[in-house]
Amino acid sequence: MQASTRSGITDSHASRLGPAVALIRAAYAEALTVENWPKSPA
Repeated sequence: MQASTRSGITDSHASRLGPAVALIRAAYAEALTVENWPKSPA
């Protein structure tokens, strides 16, 4: 895949996927925290 094509695809989707990825990462981090609660000492 050409670099120009790859960068073009990334730039075109960055504005739409950026916020979504941020929300997914936040939810994933929160999920890991919730899963770790029972494992952490009370």
